[in-house]
Amino acid sequence: MREKARNDDVAGAAGALRRSLEHLSAEACQALRAKVEFSVDGHHDLGDLLDPAIGQMKSLLKDARLAAESWSDTERLAAVKASETAFAQAVTDAKVEQWQINPAVHYNAWADLQKAEMIAVIDAFQALFVLFNCDQCGVLIEVSPGRGRREYLQCMCGKVKFAFMSKPKVAA
Repeated sequence: MREKARNDDVAGAAGALRRSLEHLSAEACQALRAKVEFSVDGHHDLGDLLDPAIGQMKSLLKDARLAAESWSDTERLAAVKASETAFAQAVTDAKVEQWQINPAVHYNAWADLQKAEMIAVIDAFQALFVLFNCDQCGVLIEVSPGRGRREYLQCMCGKVKFAFMSKPKVAA
């Protein structure tokens, strides 16, 4: 898609980006156990998948932060807070650019996006989706186990492993 944008095929780049984002959002929803509105034909578009993936990641990071706070685990708390901050900024940056995807895919007399604008959109979403993966092993971060009670938000190599279990409250 970046090559298409560089070659002034903005519509082709936008179409490839949208398709890629739909695929990546679906994978993130699966890995994070996000709630996606049911569709009997199994068809979901970007609007059905991106927001649930983002919302679920924010929610999981918040739950991991609260668990780390309950244990007074300053090292884990700092790691989760850093992830929350980076993710929130990436979401903000991507949302600023998101409006440009549809006008570039579909004909619009008023939309004449240039390659630099499309590359900025691609860059913003790349920066967002890289945060759904571990920067060490490159694997999609997921909720473990895949069913039942959530225990961890983790990657395959273990660099990312945030627990959801809060410290039990001691009865007075």
